[in-house]
Amino acid sequence: MCCRVNTCCFCFEHVLGVKVLGVLYIFAKIILIVLCTLFLPQYLFAIGPFCSIGIFCDIFLLVAAFRSSRWFLLPWLIYVMIAIVGLGLAAVLRIVIPLGAFSEPDWLVIILSSVLLLAVASLLLYFWVVVLELFIRLGPVGYDPGMMYGSNPYGMYPTVPMQQYAHPYNQNMAPPPAAAAVYFQAGPPPMSSLPPLPPPNPHHGGRYR
Repeated sequence: MCCRVNTCCFCFEHVLGVKVLGVLYIFAKIILIVLCTLFLPQYLFAIGPFCSIGIFCDIFLLVAAFRSSRWFLLPWLIYVMIAIVGLGLAAVLRIVIPLGAFSEPDWLVIILSSVLLLAVASLLLYFWVVVLELFIRLGPVGYDPGMMYGSNPYGMYPTVPMQQYAHPYNQNMAPPPAAAAVYFQAGPPPMSSLPPLPPPNPHHGGRYR
């Protein structure tokens, strides 16, 4: 990962911030549908279904935050990334399309609307990174932040069974030990525990078969 996020909006604890984010997103989409119905009914055919899908994704986001289940985060991550790409394209087309117009466009309004779209896309991108960091931290079981960010001195993943360790956000269990340290403390098996080699086969020139 290129960055590491431990809080949401620089004030909330990570999991709590994701929960607050999911609730605010649900209310924001409901308000957007109501405003579109009252003032822009011609765009309701596009905004209504998109916001409805977003509400379901926000519910999955809350389920993932409360149950510590990372796979419920995937619909939200996909949905928001589509929204970010759509807002970026809309900001570019908002400037490109008026270039071919026959009348003189109002460039002040066009530039301000494009900047607004890019600002919303940047805000969504920040929240997307926050949720993506939670997705990484919730799994796989046995997650070690040192291995994810390169502080593992051995430069490899542990070979011990991963199911022995708990999620880092599970407060009911003790934190796991360093998996790589457990492996290297154990060391290789002693030579006495290895099975003996079979005697050489005389029919093959004394070679082992």
